[in-house]
Amino acid sequence: MTAGAANTVAFYGMIFLFGLFFQQLLGLSALGAGLMFLPMTGLLAGVNVLSAKVAARYGARLPIVAGQVVAVAGLLGLLAVDADTPRVAQALLLVPLALGCGFALPPIIAAMLEAVPAERAGTAAGLLNAIRQTAGALAVAVFGSLAAAQGIAPSLRTSLLISVGLLTVTALASVRLPRRRD
Repeated sequence: MTAGAANTVAFYGMIFLFGLFFQQLLGLSALGAGLMFLPMTGLLAGVNVLSAKVAARYGARLPIVAGQVVAVAGLLGLLAVDADTPRVAQALLLVPLALGCGFALPPIIAAMLEAVPAERAGTAAGLLNAIRQTAGALAVAVFGSLAAAQGIAPSLRTSLLISVGLLTVTALASVRLPRRRD
């Protein structure tokens, strides 16, 4: 549940803040800002399918940990982004975040469902979705409040570091998951 929440905080919190960054600091239109997210979102479906195959073969731990590590690396790379960073580089630096979060999420869900009795799977899935939605809303609220108080650029750095911290903690905790159930 915690890994799913951290994944959602990082992904949706950054989409929110970078949307503001693209429009308010770079002066892009809403359409232009949306197009900046195209490279990252275009890869999500394929990464979800790939992670399910990796999880089926090696267990959930490998894609969860690998995905979170890639997302952390992507977030750290985004710390270098400022208004002078070329637009193409800005868009491409968002890709590791999407790849990592997209790679980790399906096995997070599968591992959670395997951890509960079959008759509780619906409740567990509903709880995970509720926690993820709440985490995403809180990320937007907290990161948005930081942007209002600090300005977009400083709050972006703070929010990136918060996301790095959350994903690092859950990646380290995910290392304790069993290798694979036979």
